[in-house]
Amino acid sequence: MNAQISTDGKKVVIARRHEVPTKQSHNRRLAQILLVIILFVSLSGCGHVSEGTLSEILERDPSFKKVLEAKKRLNTKILALENKKQSLDAQIALLKQEANPDIEMLQAKLESVRSEYKLNERELKDSISSLKNIRRLLERKSKLLLTGDEISVWNKRIGDLEKKINSLHNELDRLKSQTRLIKTEIKILKQ
Repeated sequence: MNAQISTDGKKVVIARRHEVPTKQSHNRRLAQILLVIILFVSLSGCGHVSEGTLSEILERDPSFKKVLEAKKRLNTKILALENKKQSLDAQIALLKQEANPDIEMLQAKLESVRSEYKLNERELKDSISSLKNIRRLLERKSKLLLTGDEISVWNKRIGDLEKKINSLHNELDRLKSQTRLIKTEIKILKQ
């Protein structure tokens, strides 16, 4: 609203001009009304509708009753599914706990296999070292003046060590394979 003041002589005339609303001022006015409505609704606690209000709405629009019934059926189904989901989650947790002893048993078995592997590996190194020492000894047999019987004893010892080394290699391969198998089993059970 604008006011114009004009003076002609002694009189002061205040003329009011009536503004024609523009589209912009109309949109601003609608935004203000919408803001007031939103504030009113949020402050009034619109979360729950009273029975009286519901009855009044159903009297004015009887077809709305079908919408409410459909909503009630959907809410019942949703609640049933949520309860079923909670029950299934609990069952899943129990089944996972049942799998844990199997995993723990396999981990203990894996540690046992690893220990056995280390022992065999150490024994293999010792056997290879002994074999090298005996071969060096036999290379110097003429200097040591070894008899035929002593040489045959050392050769028998070499044969036994070679068999043992082959056996240990085979055992280490078997233990490696068993270790891979157990690790894979644990990985599968953890999934």
